[in-house]
Amino acid sequence: MTTPIETVVKVAATPSQAKIYVAMLQAAGIPARVEGDNLVDEFAAARRLVNLMGTHVMVPTASLEQARDVLQPTTIDPAELERQALAEVGETVTRPSTIGSSTSTPTSTSSEWPWVVLIALPMLAIVAYALLR
Repeated sequence: MTTPIETVVKVAATPSQAKIYVAMLQAAGIPARVEGDNLVDEFAAARRLVNLMGTHVMVPTASLEQARDVLQPTTIDPAELERQALAEVGETVTRPSTIGSSTSTPTSTSSEWPWVVLIALPMLAIVAYALLR
């Protein structure tokens, strides 16, 4: 039995995700391509757009194991990621301690202000319309 020249290393959910996988593999020095990317007929284009079967990422069979290692999912510790980001800008991580603090008052977070604006602006518009009418 003969071995194929190329093998599917990963089936991506979208064509964009497949292109990211190809870029990761090429950055590692592994030749990779998206199956059917060079086809120009209407059937191939429609199949890519509809993406019913997923998008296949192809690599040479000889590089299959190395490609699987590159595309292996990894877990990222959010605390370590935050530490690295803050170290990049020269800051240290300091978290406020709320244990034993009975005088702590709740503070507004930056994610709450869009809701305040979305609620307050229409109300102000209604009041302004009522006054000018």
